[in-house]
Amino acid sequence: MRNAAKLLRLFRRHAMAAMLALAAAPLLASAALAACPMGSAPIGNCSPTQPHCCHRCAAQHYSNDGKSCKPCPNGSYATDPGSTSCITCPSGSVVNAAKNGCFVCAAGLVMNAAHTSCAPCPSGKIPNASQTACVPCPSGQHYEYGGCVPNPQAVPNHPAFVPNLLDNSNPGMGPQGPAATGRPSGGGGGTTTRGPAGIR
Repeated sequence: MRNAAKLLRLFRRHAMAAMLALAAAPLLASAALAACPMGSAPIGNCSPTQPHCCHRCAAQHYSNDGKSCKPCPNGSYATDPGSTSCITCPSGSVVNAAKNGCFVCAAGLVMNAAHTSCAPCPSGKIPNASQTACVPCPSGQHYEYGGCVPNPQAVPNHPAFVPNLLDNSNPGMGPQGPAATGRPSGGGGGTTTRGPAGIR
């Protein structure tokens, strides 16, 4: 009898453990089937618990939920397969052609709305400081020759000075002055020159 009771207690204990395991199994299974590791996603409709079901996301894609691989948004890149996020380029720069880095737009250019290339501003506008948008010239300046220049200030009109070269107000200057005659001014008679003694 003692052995039978002991066996009964042992059976009940194992049965309870088995029931608890069976109750927890669906929860564990559902958690396992929820998704692949981040940076990867299932192939087709296979279960992530099946061998070779999960595959790493390709370059320029990412997965932050383990359910699907998504392409990197415009203005970002991911060089490594299995990425969980993409690297976003700073403002005023775009992804380079190799999609492995960013480059800053050249002076006078701004990144386009899609963050994929640099473009010039339309006539009458210039890039802002971060080269993310085109803006009009600041106050006190206007657009000219591809850029902003200060507005011209009003300059008073001064009459031109033209000297009068025919001014004879100075009696010692000009063609009517003393230098124009070779004899002193005075009476009309000339002077008598005395010759040698005895001769007039």
